[in-house]
Amino acid sequence: MRKYLFSGIVAAALLALGGCAQPEPVTSDNAQPEQTVEQNQTRKDTAATPTVGTKLAVVYFDFDSYTLRADQQGTVNEIASKVKDIVSKVVNSNPSISFRIEGNCDERGAEEYNYALGLKRAKAVQDALVSIGVSADRLNLISYGESNPVCAQSTSDCFRQNRRAEINVLQ
Repeated sequence: MRKYLFSGIVAAALLALGGCAQPEPVTSDNAQPEQTVEQNQTRKDTAATPTVGTKLAVVYFDFDSYTLRADQQGTVNEIASKVKDIVSKVVNSNPSISFRIEGNCDERGAEEYNYALGLKRAKAVQDALVSIGVSADRLNLISYGESNPVCAQSTSDCFRQNRRAEINVLQ
């Protein structure tokens, strides 16, 4: 009897943990997950009524680099479009709306170096957005260095996911 009870508990635990799998890594070959109509509609609705902390997009970087990759330029253009759209829709109700660009690194390298690299990544995204016409006054920068990983495993796929700048609605 105990054997069956133990087996049931183990099976339930495995099923529960199976739902906690890490998201698929974004690779440099521009592979993007397919979007459903519902997800696209949700994205449009979020742009219409942004809330603090809404993630607009993620820009990925190469190892030990803060130069925008050519395959990320489309993402930067999309971010600029979203930011301009949000500002134009909510500027009357929230004239101080702003956005935070969060620079992140993988765990390799010294902590101080990674904080500096994360800030340079955030600055590179800010510079690109400003060159497209986004007001620099609405963009705030922060570096989390290696302290804010989206993937905690020491694999090349996780490292790739953690080398990023995230753009979020701040207020």
